[in-house]
Amino acid sequence: IKKRMCEFIRLNRLFMTVDTSYTATADSDFKVACVMCINSENELFILDLWSAQCREDELVKNTMRLADYWKVPTVHPEAIKQGLGLYNTLDSLVKTRARDMMGVAHLPGIKKLNPGMIEKTTKIASLSLRFEHDKIKIPLWKNESSFRRLKDQIEQFNPDARDGGLQHDDELDCVCMSQFVIKGRL
Repeated sequence: IKKRMCEFIRLNRLFMTVDTSYTATADSDFKVACVMCINSENELFILDLWSAQCREDELVKNTMRLADYWKVPTVHPEAIKQGLGLYNTLDSLVKTRARDMMGVAHLPGIKKLNPGMIEKTTKIASLSLRFEHDKIKIPLWKNESSFRRLKDQIEQFNPDARDGGLQHDDELDCVCMSQFVIKGRL
């Protein structure tokens, strides 16, 4: 299985999106890192997902850990508002080759992701065609809390409700960021 997965990744485009939150309390939004891959059929595979209500240094560590594990070529942090600090931290770690500080062998490229001022509900609703045409693949056997939250957010999302009808949409929002990474690059 590992050999087939390596071949699959080699033949397709692998990347990671990262989204931070403003606070680190029990009722904060989640900080999220999502490893994805897109193939020539425009199918988006969600390969790995980490999320937590934590301090930003924890997000940085887990972003670098996932990038190392999957040998992700590029990491795309949302670089607006609070995300600019995250982008600068990740970029600095890569530019100073801080492998030993992060305990990793692989350092990815860090690329700013700026989705503009699109309302989050609109951004999430734009994935509906992908879902309707079975163009998003999620490993259903994964049962970690981050994957459970993502599945719940997908099932409960309502584009007509305020905030999409979701209390938290962080994992789904991080998946949505993929559209700004893959736009026109298949």
